[in-house]
Amino acid sequence: MNKFAEVEMTDAERLNVYARWALTETKHLRQLRTLKASSLIRHKMRGVSIAGYQTVRVLGKGSFGVVRLVTEKRVSQGVEGNMNTATGERRNGHGENHQHAELNRLDPQEVYAMKVIRKSDMLRSCQEAHLRAERDFLVASEGSQWTVPLIAAFQDNTNLYLVMEYMPGGDFLGLLLREDVLDEQVAKWYVAEMILCIEEAHKMNWIHRDIKPDNFLVSSSGHLKISDFGLAFDGHWAHNQSYFSEQRSELMEILGLTVQGDTEDMEEDARTSTCGVSRTPRSGKRRVDAGERPKVEGLLNWRNRTEKRKLARSIVGTSQYMAPEVILGQPYDGRCDWWSIGVILYEASPCCVSRPLHH
Repeated sequence: MNKFAEVEMTDAERLNVYARWALTETKHLRQLRTLKASSLIRHKMRGVSIAGYQTVRVLGKGSFGVVRLVTEKRVSQGVEGNMNTATGERRNGHGENHQHAELNRLDPQEVYAMKVIRKSDMLRSCQEAHLRAERDFLVASEGSQWTVPLIAAFQDNTNLYLVMEYMPGGDFLGLLLREDVLDEQVAKWYVAEMILCIEEAHKMNWIHRDIKPDNFLVSSSGHLKISDFGLAFDGHWAHNQSYFSEQRSELMEILGLTVQGDTEDMEEDARTSTCGVSRTPRSGKRRVDAGERPKVEGLLNWRNRTEKRKLARSIVGTSQYMAPEVILGQPYDGRCDWWSIGVILYEASPCCVSRPLHH
């Protein structure tokens, strides 16, 4: 404050500078309080989060992370007897093989599939919107008999965790690989259940956008359930990646950071600067000035009113099952999921084996 008083400026300028400094200091203190509160919450949850589960084996790995077969430690302690919960080692010396043998005898309802997503990989590949959409759909579909249910969702400083019901029958693709072509009545049965799965999602105003045999799992009772809603679409602004890209750009501007990007980004910057054109943010979305937002209804209400999309435009999904309008980049709705079901029926039904596929 002494240095501030020594600077030569008028009283009006001094008050203006002091007001800006006070606002910056208030924002900084608010951020510190938020970080401290979230840290305390995580410490309280640690005992009932990842520490409460024990890995039985790894079910699969993908670009998003890894899927593990887990069981709650309170269940495993009852089965395994005297066990060190901190290290996961048995004290009676029977060895790891005996431990796995005991775990394999657990009831199917006592084990879960845990999807572990590394935060750094998610941010690096700009998947925040997809993960948010998957989590929101699973929460909204609570109690549905055609969706793989979400048991718990939590996080730590490194990973995000989604604990879901374990489907011991595997996926429908594995069934097709084992049987090659299904009997006509069996194909009708499974396709009918797929239709019910998709109708369940459409009733909640969601589009799956990645319908394929891999994403239909077989439960312990033999029925199908739909999974993997990372590419699902409901038109909400919080599920649009451009929103997160915009927030990232604004944060970089506040912190005074400049990222040149890769070679393609630098070439684009050079072309636009040579032509005298101001390039829009990499999010592809015009940034809205705070003064343009109605102050009466609030920011969230304004976003919900102005940024709700009715049609999807992103070219996402698996190429073999994508509808023509998706591939062409045209606006589309839930009918794209029915095209994918038709492709699955063509692959699984014996009446379609002898028919050539016309392009």
